[in-house]
Amino acid sequence: MVTIYNRILTEEVRDHALYARILVATGLGLVVFGFVVAQYYFPLGLLLIIVGILRTINSVYDFQRGDSLKKKMRLVKREFAEILLQP
Repeated sequence: MVTIYNRILTEEVRDHALYARILVATGLGLVVFGFVVAQYYFPLGLLLIIVGILRTINSVYDFQRGDSLKKKMRLVKREFAEILLQP
């Protein structure tokens, strides 16, 4: 049971790191694209900038979530080290 939980947490942290990078990249991309579009049609450009800023702020929350998952993994490994090391 502990090895299954450890495997699930490991996969979650790995998947989360990729998701967080994509979230930051798309957020910043939307901000830049918003500035370009704002030159031609200001309301749409402003909307894209706002959405990009919110998406980037959301990535800060996701980075914190990733840190809490890593802490949980360390706790599981510390408490159940002898079980996890068995083949």
